[in-house]
Amino acid sequence: MSFSKFMKCSTQLSRRLSNFEGKGTFNKSAFYNCTREKCSIVCLRKKMNVELKKICEISKMNKRNYSSECENYEFKAETKKLLQIVAHSLYTDKEVFIRELISNSSDAIEKLRFLLQSGNIKASENITFHIKVSTDENNNLFIIEDSGVGMNKEEIIDNLGTIAKSGSLNFLKKLKEQKESINRNNNINKNEIDNKINNNNNIDVPIEGNEKSQEGDIIGQFGVGFYSSFVVSNKVEVFTRSYDNNSSKGYHWVSYGNGTFTLKEVDNIPKGTKIICHLKDSCKEFSNIQNVQKIVEKFSSFINFPVYVLKKKKILQTRKDIEQNELNDHTQQNELNHHNDQNDHTQQNELNHHNDQNDHTQQNELNHHNDQNDHTQQNELNHHNDQNDHTQQNELNHHVEHHKNVVENKNDEYEKNMDNRTSDNIKPESLSKQNDYENMNQCNNEENVLNRTKELNEEHIVEEILVNKQKPLWCKDNVTEEEHRHFFHFLNKNKSYNEDNKSYLYNMLYKTDAPLSIKSVFYIPEEAPSRLFQQSNDIEISLYCKKVLVKKNADNIIPKWLYFVKGVIDCEDMPLNISRENMQDSSLINKLSRVVVSKILKTLEREADINEEKYLKFYKNYNYNLKEGVLEDSNKNHYKNSLMNLLRFYSINQNKFISLKQYVNNFRNNQKNIYYFSANDKNVALNSPYMEPFKKQNIDVLLLLEEIDEFVLMNLQTYKDAKFVSIDTSQNEDFDEAVLNTNKNDNEKKQSIFFNDEQKKELQAYFKQVLGSKCSDVKFSERLTTSPAVVTGFLSPTLRKVMKATMKNSDFNDNTNNSNNMNMFQNLPATLELNPSHTIVTSIYHLKNTNQEVAKLLVQQLYDNACIAAGILEDPRSLLSKLNELLLLTARYAYHYEKKDIQENTKDQPIDVKDNTMAIDNIVNTKENNTNDDSVMKEAQSSNL
Repeated sequence: MSFSKFMKCSTQLSRRLSNFEGKGTFNKSAFYNCTREKCSIVCLRKKMNVELKKICEISKMNKRNYSSECENYEFKAETKKLLQIVAHSLYTDKEVFIRELISNSSDAIEKLRFLLQSGNIKASENITFHIKVSTDENNNLFIIEDSGVGMNKEEIIDNLGTIAKSGSLNFLKKLKEQKESINRNNNINKNEIDNKINNNNNIDVPIEGNEKSQEGDIIGQFGVGFYSSFVVSNKVEVFTRSYDNNSSKGYHWVSYGNGTFTLKEVDNIPKGTKIICHLKDSCKEFSNIQNVQKIVEKFSSFINFPVYVLKKKKILQTRKDIEQNELNDHTQQNELNHHNDQNDHTQQNELNHHNDQNDHTQQNELNHHNDQNDHTQQNELNHHNDQNDHTQQNELNHHVEHHKNVVENKNDEYEKNMDNRTSDNIKPESLSKQNDYENMNQCNNEENVLNRTKELNEEHIVEEILVNKQKPLWCKDNVTEEEHRHFFHFLNKNKSYNEDNKSYLYNMLYKTDAPLSIKSVFYIPEEAPSRLFQQSNDIEISLYCKKVLVKKNADNIIPKWLYFVKGVIDCEDMPLNISRENMQDSSLINKLSRVVVSKILKTLEREADINEEKYLKFYKNYNYNLKEGVLEDSNKNHYKNSLMNLLRFYSINQNKFISLKQYVNNFRNNQKNIYYFSANDKNVALNSPYMEPFKKQNIDVLLLLEEIDEFVLMNLQTYKDAKFVSIDTSQNEDFDEAVLNTNKNDNEKKQSIFFNDEQKKELQAYFKQVLGSKCSDVKFSERLTTSPAVVTGFLSPTLRKVMKATMKNSDFNDNTNNSNNMNMFQNLPATLELNPSHTIVTSIYHLKNTNQEVAKLLVQQLYDNACIAAGILEDPRSLLSKLNELLLLTARYAYHYEKKDIQENTKDQPIDVKDNTMAIDNIVNTKENNTNDDSVMKEAQSSNL
């Protein structure tokens, strides 16, 4: 029985007993049974309590035993597997191992430089800091050596034998601890200093110097860069000897990347470190010194210490060169002997003169004896030198004659071989058939062969090419224009920019410490790259960390629309991933991007204010990029204000490109909106009916010359509370009152004569009836002056073109639906605005009741003309039938008037009708069957046609 069930039964029995006790009379047998059950339950309860106590004690004991048995363990790693991960999964590019090894060498030299400056190491000889890179293509080797601090046995085991343990990071920690201890030892109580100063005691107060931070020059931090050599190598050898004063032995470290390494002592190796990579068969390209030089220039062009690439150069010496070299050696030897003789003679004379002065008074006889001895020794010495010179000259002449004989013998042998080859292989018949031109070519070839036989000796010299000649310009505070120009050409040495032409239009040098420590330099080329046939726009701003290339194209920092900017960004405290190929923290990347891009845009704003003409030259080349930036930044609005200040649009009034700020400052007549008009040509825009009210009111309109301009202003919507309004597509409620009431004050009385409110409603209803679904609404406009009508509220031609292209390129399953959607966008209805004072409009009002056919034709043509002016008529060929009908009516009425005038002037004379007149008459008569000429004439007269 469970404990909960037992408690439930016990409670029920207790209730039953209480019921029996509460009643006066009860069944005795039932009571006794309950009493017995109660006793048994009480016993069970006691037993259960004892069991519960035991269970609690056991649980406590288990808990104590579990906590006491808890132990700590360290994670273990399989070294062989870890090396395989580093070699095959950590780095994306194989060439990165060169960058890592050069960075390690730079750190080693930086450590040595600091130890020398601090006095921890005393150099017994002059030390030249350098890094040398070489290859052996025959043996498939890559070699790098440096004059850095080197390693002793313990450092080799700790640094090379432990993965992910950075010796550079440990060095920085020790350096930091050393500085802290020095600061504690040199800490002087401020009160004591004040007391000493008050007592006029001379004291030396330690002053913190502006020493260069070692942390900014040390590159390594993860402890895995060295193992990148196993990405391309089957075997890696390290020869190293420490600069430690107590260390005089070098060590040879070898590993095959299998998790083990060997170490042994070696003698006669220079101080520093040398690494030999035995390349895999699949990585032979890294044994080519040309490829290696390109990789070194790519990643390590700005390392603090000289980086040399060693190239073997072949030198071929001819007989003349050998003779000239021997002659030069002989001349130098004679000059050296003559110089030695002169030095010996001069020293001897000085010594004799000194001895003569000191001992003149006391030892005249001894001096005389010494002079005789000196003279005898000098004669013997000169005789001995003459004999040596004569012997050396004879040997040299004999050596030269020997080489001459060798050359002559070789030439004789070659001529004999040539003669034998000619006599054996060429028949006289074939010789007789050859012309003089072939014989001349043969002689020239033989001459070339003879010249090649003169190459007697072949030598190889090692040429050291300095890779990092260009210094990091972004680290300097004051940079001249000449330095900027050279650095720009260095960045673009593989591009099409020429030093003879002007290189860049603007340069920017920018440094900041927030949100990260950034040092950067940017350039904007004078000529923009062509967008024609350009597949992708690669960012040409490189990302560096402590002067080492991290990413060639910083596309995660610089947006695509700024691809034309060239330059470098160096961030010392950049959060890099372990492969040092990208940044880690996405939030910091976004902050860094906003800081850099904002700086570039602010610099352009400042330059535009300084020199507008120069900025317009920039804008002509790069306006498309700025507008693209507006569209891409429409959701975030990080750079909206800066980009709006950089935009320029053509002003119709000022006849030049102006900024939005200049337009707003020239507002007229309580103007509240910025008006623009999309057109490809200025003359087309000026002759447009939409320009009539603005020309009359002298209100400026911005002309949008490119299709992207309209999308830009639609995304911006407002500028300094001024709304962007299109003069053709916008409705009347979007315009200012000055534009809407252009004709109201001048023609108020004249307009009231033509139409009243009822007549306007009647004419509106008739236009809607004739046009049907083509027109969404018909209004009377107060802004038109000379044009009869315009359409508004339509989809602009640019948007129509974009939607049409989108529909055409979209993948619809049903082609019928696709065509229907395209037709729907093409035939969107527009609002027709009528000029009530125009003759065509008033004529239509009179003709709609008298001649509906002509009135209908005029309404349709009027709407089509307005669509042509708006640029939204899709198929102009549809107008031909209506235009032909209008021409026919015009010709008929013109002929009718001319015929009537002739009849009135020549009532008494017979009419001589020509053939063409009869032809026109026949055409007119066919139309007169359906139309009454007299009624039409009356209508025409009443409508002032």
